[in-house]
Amino acid sequence: MALHGERCGLRMTADPRYGAGVTTVRQCVPGQVLAYLAGGVPVSGPSRTSVQVDVDRHLESTGIEGVRYVNHSCAPTAVLDTGLLVLRAVRELVAGDSVTLFYPATEWDMAEPFTCLCQENGCLGRVAGARFLSDAQLSGYRVSAHIQRLRSGAC
Repeated sequence: MALHGERCGLRMTADPRYGAGVTTVRQCVPGQVLAYLAGGVPVSGPSRTSVQVDVDRHLESTGIEGVRYVNHSCAPTAVLDTGLLVLRAVRELVAGDSVTLFYPATEWDMAEPFTCLCQENGCLGRVAGARFLSDAQLSGYRVSAHIQRLRSGAC
């Protein structure tokens, strides 16, 4: 079993739906750090591969340590902690499991909306950012603090 303080290890892999994706190398426990985003490069606004980490702050990740190839799912296996800039497992993962995020949890208004291919129960269908979702659609997801502030109109 993976230890909580030890990273799981990630690898970029081919994904039949999205072309590329990220999978785990070893078993991971819920809450375990999968990747660090501290090396992300600040960019002026959203792009296809950037990650929104605050109301007006976006980072472009580089390589596997970022989240550039982590795909979206309406049943995510990971969550992005935008305060600590880490990607964490939300459930137990075994070696070879796909690492996925619920993009609207951190993205307010995406540069390139897309049709979701996750095929999970309750799939959103169209993913464009939290700005375009109802409270009901976001309920049950771990939504970042900046998305909560934007939704409340506090920004």
